Amino acid sequence: MPLTIKVKAKRYPLWHYAIAGLLALLGSAFWAWISYTVFGFGLSMAWQVLFVFAGVQLLFLPAMYFAYERQFRNHSSRAVQTMASCFAASLAFSVLFFIARFPLGSPTVKAATITICVISILLGVIVSIFLIRYEFE
Repeated sequence: MPLTIKVKAKRYPLWHYAIAGLLALLGSAFWAWISYTVFGFGLSMAWQVLFVFAGVQLLFLPAMYFAYERQFRNHSSRAVQTMASCFAASLAFSVLFFIARFPLGSPTVKAATITICVISILLGVIVSIFLIRYEFE
């Protein structure tokens, strides 16, 4: 018979929250640097990339923490999957915001591309939240 140790955790660890905030800031700084050096955005646009991506990620941190806390308490909860889908969609919309601001080719082609991307993102969120069923063991 295997040795089983039951541990009753009181809360989801708060240090995960702090590390996620630090990684959000570092990741946003990385993408701001990439937008400035590789994509040729101006310095003010690179700062906007930093603030928009850091803002989106830091705004989702409390919601993701509570979703993980809920999943930690109730393993059959779908809170993490729902929040992850919404978080991914918000990051995709942030990318589309900068694509819309960057001068690329024909305005008609850009508008069609952004429209198709928005529809795809919204369909992905609807499918992942409402149509996919999760089974937990």
